[in-house]
Amino acid sequence: MKNWMRVVLPPGSWIAVFILMYLVVVGFMWLTDFVGPQGWKNQFLFTARDGVVLFGAFVYGCFRSTYFHPACHSEYSDFLKQTAWTPEKPLPLGPVNLVWQDAVVLLFLLAAIWPEPFFHPLAPLFTMILGYFIGLLFVFQFCHVWKQLYILAFGCGTAVLFWSNPLGAFLILAALYVVACRGVKESLTETHRTMLREAISTNKIHLEPDKPFVQDIMKRLTGWPFDSLVARKPTFGFMRDRLTSIPRVHGILISLLVGWSVFSIAFMILQISEVDRNDSLSFLTDHVPTVGEVLQQELLHPGQSIVNEDSDFALMLLTIPGFFLSLFRLSSYCEGHYHPPINLWGRFQTFRWIIPEYDKVFISPIAILLVPAIFSPASYYIGISPLFTGPLMVTLMFLAALLIGPNRVEWQLTAPCRLARPPKYSKREPNAFVEL
Repeated sequence: MKNWMRVVLPPGSWIAVFILMYLVVVGFMWLTDFVGPQGWKNQFLFTARDGVVLFGAFVYGCFRSTYFHPACHSEYSDFLKQTAWTPEKPLPLGPVNLVWQDAVVLLFLLAAIWPEPFFHPLAPLFTMILGYFIGLLFVFQFCHVWKQLYILAFGCGTAVLFWSNPLGAFLILAALYVVACRGVKESLTETHRTMLREAISTNKIHLEPDKPFVQDIMKRLTGWPFDSLVARKPTFGFMRDRLTSIPRVHGILISLLVGWSVFSIAFMILQISEVDRNDSLSFLTDHVPTVGEVLQQELLHPGQSIVNEDSDFALMLLTIPGFFLSLFRLSSYCEGHYHPPINLWGRFQTFRWIIPEYDKVFISPIAILLVPAIFSPASYYIGISPLFTGPLMVTLMFLAALLIGPNRVEWQLTAPCRLARPPKYSKREPNAFVEL
């Protein structure tokens, strides 16, 4: 029995931390039976106990989908290269798909929130499967299984949207698990194909310019500023081996996915806010408004919105993540090396206020900042609910960050940039190119 269960269990230190957190909360619950008010116990400690259980279920789900997949562990992948493993054979470390042992873990988690569960009794099941799917998103990204990745990502947002209806959320997760199994199979096939390519080319020398260690070697051979003249290709995920910053299809889908996720989370927070603090969430359908009721109220009766009035101020706060998003977009292009040909004072002196070949890199960051500046007051005066305006603003900001040009590599190679000496180069060490 011990070996049968240890196949899927996380490390013992993780289990010990979870048990310790749970026992601390339960100990306080027992203590309040003698010295504390009953209402305070129900409101806080039952929530804390169930929160610890849900956190453990979520971490366990992420662990199950990532720890046993060879694409997430280079040492595990190197070991499989030396064996006769194929995707049709079971993995030696353990299965990626859910097995019967996971049901035993789930039963222990369900028993941990009894008696008197604050959340719904099926909440650990929902949280564990959701964590399992979120872990698979990273696995599919590593293996370039894009179709299942986006279906799973949008489906997780839909499941969160229907979290107050356990039956509906369970049906959505059951349908997503079929997609996940198909994606796991394709990811293992792609991992095996990658291992075969690496095994065949073991004795060959490949100096691919998109490898980080090759870039480091080229820097040592040439030195500054010649290393800055080499266009750098992104080396991760969907941007691998591509000259453009991001494919247009991925940019659109990622932007829609982020907006959809924000809408689902905001809707869940809205439902929780409608529950009385002294009520239990064990039977959510009797306490919170459904998806159809909220959408009908917000769309047909915007003047009687149930969204908190302070949410209008929260829209203005989207300027803060928009600022960091625009800063990240600008830094990914300039990288600290590609400075303007002349400074701001020089532009005023020479009447060259705009340098189109260089300044087009600022179009996307400015567009990102304009989205919250325009849509926040517009939604307030028009009367559109922040429940819809917020996700729309986030989607537009990501569209501006991912799709607006110019092409990253083309701009770095053709723009009239002024290359600045990076601070990481020591002035006491001469360039290798000059020495040669």
